[in-house]
Amino acid sequence: MTSASWEDELTDWEDELDRPDGHPLIATALGVAVIIAVASIAYGTIAVDVRTHIYAALGIATLVAGLVWGVAWFLTVRFAAAIWQFATGAIFWLTALMMVLFALGGNAISLRQDIATMQMIRIDQTGAPAVPSGSPAGPVTKRTMAFYREFLKQDHVRNVIYLRLGIDRIGQTWAVPNQPSLLTDCDRFPRAAPQLAAINATVITAVGRFRGDLRTLIAEPALQTDVFGWVDQTFPTSGPRYQQRIAQAREQLDLAAKMCGILGRHRWKRQGDGFGFTSEADYREYGVVATRWDQLMRDMRSGGTDAGTPPVPRIE
Repeated sequence: MTSASWEDELTDWEDELDRPDGHPLIATALGVAVIIAVASIAYGTIAVDVRTHIYAALGIATLVAGLVWGVAWFLTVRFAAAIWQFATGAIFWLTALMMVLFALGGNAISLRQDIATMQMIRIDQTGAPAVPSGSPAGPVTKRTMAFYREFLKQDHVRNVIYLRLGIDRIGQTWAVPNQPSLLTDCDRFPRAAPQLAAINATVITAVGRFRGDLRTLIAEPALQTDVFGWVDQTFPTSGPRYQQRIAQAREQLDLAAKMCGILGRHRWKRQGDGFGFTSEADYREYGVVATRWDQLMRDMRSGGTDAGTPPVPRIE
């Protein structure tokens, strides 16, 4: 071997000793820390159910891992051996994938807690929806709270109509003698039916939107079944129970109009807590209507047997 060859090999060996190794272990540890930090911040600030956007999450995870690897490669890893360059990239991608899996588990737990809180919503003393103090309120609970407010708004409109009709006072001996207007324009009761039907239609539309939003927020079929069962129980808008509720409201208007008509003949006088009729026919007619009215009120308050609408839960 010539002197020149020895000198060339010596130069290559010195160059190899002087060449930086890229510090792949340090670069890998820092890159993993960066990926975990980015994933933690994103999970804590972006309210997204990863299960409904799994492909987007995997794509973003791959992009983040690639960006971190690209920065690490440019700064230092490119000086390391090829196997280290490949291993660093693989570790970064696996770390990002693990964060997606952790997010999936966290979303599942948070969603179940959110659903549990949603089902604990009650109407407080101010008439507003509320959840127990300290309960986690996620997107499902917040959407349900918004629906409650919309539902209660329509319920208030319905109550105002009933108040103006005087349906709570018709047939009451303490009210009728002191409010002669209660016995005028008895047709006002059936005339209110279209207004009340419009409110029912608005509620049905709102429930439909609410169910659609819940279907978007809750991807798991088993959870959907549980939640929709609760919605149908609390806000029925179809089926026999709902149809009986509509029939009861319609019958209430009809009975109120009949009571108004009978009492409007003024063939009665107040006797204690009741009406003393001077007409046998009016007495019998009113007795039939009043008996049915009392039974209907009991059914509407209790929900009846297998029918009616359960009252919106309230905080006593």
